[in-house]
Amino acid sequence: MSGPDLPYRHLPYRADIDGLRAVAVVAVILCHAGVPFMRGGFAGVDVFFVISGFLITQLLVPATRDGSWRALGDFYLRRARRILPALFVMLLVVTLVAAILFVPAELEAYGSSLRLASVMLGNIAGWHSGYYFDAMTAQQPLLHVWSVAVEEQFYLAFPWLLLGVARFAPRRLFAALAFSLLASLAFCLYCSQRGIAANYYLAPTRGWELLVGACLAIVEFPALARRWLREAVAAVSLVTLAASIVWLRQDDSFPNLTAFAPCLATAGLLAVGRVAHTSCLAPLKWRPVVFTGLVSYSLYLWHAPMLVFFERYNIVPPRPLQIALVIVGVYAVSVVSYLIIEQPVRRRRALVSSRRLLAVLAIAMLVLVALAEVLIGTRGLPQRFDAPLRMIVERVDLHPQIARCTSLAPAALHEDELCRFGPAAELQLRAIAWGDSHAATLLPAFEQVAQDRGVALGFAARSSCRPLPGVSSALRRDSNAKKCEEFNEAMFGVVERARPGLVILAAHWNEPGDRFLSSTERAPQGVSIFSVGLERTIARLTKTGARVCVVLDVPELKFPIPYALLTARQRGLDEGFLAPTREEAKAGQAAVERDIRALAARYPVDIVDPKDALCASGRCEFSDGKMPWYRDNNHLTVSGAERVTPTIAGCFASLERSESAAGHEAPAGAEGGK
Repeated sequence: MSGPDLPYRHLPYRADIDGLRAVAVVAVILCHAGVPFMRGGFAGVDVFFVISGFLITQLLVPATRDGSWRALGDFYLRRARRILPALFVMLLVVTLVAAILFVPAELEAYGSSLRLASVMLGNIAGWHSGYYFDAMTAQQPLLHVWSVAVEEQFYLAFPWLLLGVARFAPRRLFAALAFSLLASLAFCLYCSQRGIAANYYLAPTRGWELLVGACLAIVEFPALARRWLREAVAAVSLVTLAASIVWLRQDDSFPNLTAFAPCLATAGLLAVGRVAHTSCLAPLKWRPVVFTGLVSYSLYLWHAPMLVFFERYNIVPPRPLQIALVIVGVYAVSVVSYLIIEQPVRRRRALVSSRRLLAVLAIAMLVLVALAEVLIGTRGLPQRFDAPLRMIVERVDLHPQIARCTSLAPAALHEDELCRFGPAAELQLRAIAWGDSHAATLLPAFEQVAQDRGVALGFAARSSCRPLPGVSSALRRDSNAKKCEEFNEAMFGVVERARPGLVILAAHWNEPGDRFLSSTERAPQGVSIFSVGLERTIARLTKTGARVCVVLDVPELKFPIPYALLTARQRGLDEGFLAPTREEAKAGQAAVERDIRALAARYPVDIVDPKDALCASGRCEFSDGKMPWYRDNNHLTVSGAERVTPTIAGCFASLERSESAAGHEAPAGAEGGK
């Protein structure tokens, strides 16, 4: 994270602030490295925000009161010298490494993040990527620059607020800052329940943390002249900050009121250190701690991509000793960055002229944006790989109708405009398949079975939307919950009008976000929310006379394919370690499968298991030796769907038996529908 230049001609240097920066950046690094007792280390970012608001306000208030536009311009130039050179160098190096390690789809996605990060919109890229604490999101090497972007945006807007107050209400500065703080906090608390991704990444919901520091900068605390009170405040603040770093959890609604703990602790330490010496702050002034604070910006910039890239190259989760060595490497690279990039530019030993500085920064920005456009335009540079490897890493083949079948609006579903497969001339749907993105990856299997069996099959799916009415995941609340409910209700309407003999449900039943599930109905004692939602679906479907077939989840692999397969082949590693055993796959899905089988004992429900096809040898395979069967660690490719087609065919056995008993003769040899 960045902070104001220190020493600065208008501010006395405070070593304790650099010490506090050191604590914050070490907490963030250890949290991202997966150190168990540092799970709340992400609160280090909140510490940085308070420090930045505190120092920036001290720098700007005198200039804005004097109406000095020249001082304001000087402020922006200093921010550019402080932040952009090290950031742009990091972005360039990370892009080069990503071009070596990433498969095309990942490199294309990286290009989208790079384009936004290069123009100080890294937090927008983070917002688009999803929930910050999601495991897949955390593997993005530029995710961490969201916080740099928040500070940059604050630096752009905040001086104009101060100028406006200085011009129109010079005696109302604290009131204006306090009002802004409360407005931002209120918006933050609102979004913590209704827009969790936006709440985490965007400047309007994070601004209150910087404004805590801003308010602190313009108030005095005469009572802190008493030594005993300073010591008490410092001790309580240190304990609170340490407790936050250790005990804060990756709550889906963070930042919320719990963010007050690290923010107020930081404010307490800043207030005490401004008055006089305090023994509790002495450790923050130790020379190694202070030096770590001085290089904290470079440490923050380099730690995330180095951790991501090492884990990517290593494939298997790194051991503690390996993590320790990577952190040592991060420190070494950061010191070099500080000495040869940050300090020369900041102290005007390089790019002395402001015009030259701005020209170089503009060219660097254009180069980075151009690189991003190349990565996006070429769809991730698949030409980097020779033919055998390219078969693994090029964008996987998808069913030609998958885009349409996963984007059907409720209005279209109300008109029964599903994707249709099987006999073209048969208007009456005899089967309907419904689910999320996991169901969508099974489209080749559904289409093949419908054609082979002569069954008119309707299909619709929505990504991240399991057929569990009344059940939502906090990880999806900000963008998907309402639309998911509308989609599910529309699908119930389709089934109730069509009255097919069979409804197939397929989804990512074992979604990692299950720990955040909530339901409109309270689950009975000993019954999971998942079971409540699925029973609601099954009960409503069976009332139409349909038999339900539930497709269990595909085995979830230990590592995303194809990148792990590519890396293993590039390094000449035995690929067997990439595949879990059938027992491991079943153990990971045991809870939801137990719930599904319990419901099957009470309702007319059949169950088919893709593990029968994918784990027939006792180990769950992921490739036929040429083409991968997965496009990540839990979504099948077309080749993978073809592999499980016989399993999906099992869903139609009960339909054929019931129709045979009723004297219904299915049309044979019909061509596939639209």
